[in-house]
Amino acid sequence: MLYTPLPSQAAVPIHAVGRVDLEPGEKGVVEVEPENQTSTHQIPVVAISNYDRATYTVECDGTERFGPNAPAPPTDPDDLTATFLRALEMENNVNVTIRDTRTTGNSREYEIHVIGYEEA
Repeated sequence: MLYTPLPSQAAVPIHAVGRVDLEPGEKGVVEVEPENQTSTHQIPVVAISNYDRATYTVECDGTERFGPNAPAPPTDPDDLTATFLRALEMENNVNVTIRDTRTTGNSREYEIHVIGYEEA
């Protein structure tokens, strides 16, 4: 899938990876902050492990951009498909919130990828 807007040759790639282990009923938040906060960052891909009875929310700079509490993630780490066309824009942070809505069971590991670029 085509990322829009297209990165320039000078763009710096972003690929932040996080993991959270959640017990039934727990919530986890993963925050991604850019190293260089002098420009707007383009984020076309947010991939999160997809489990039944879990919900997903994505916020950029405090503004909810996916969810609230969607029953499936934007895309899965096995996929890494661009899901935000036009790409999400971030200046300060992206927060991914995952809720394991089960009432019983073993803990589950959720993998989170935030992929995009910043212009140099």
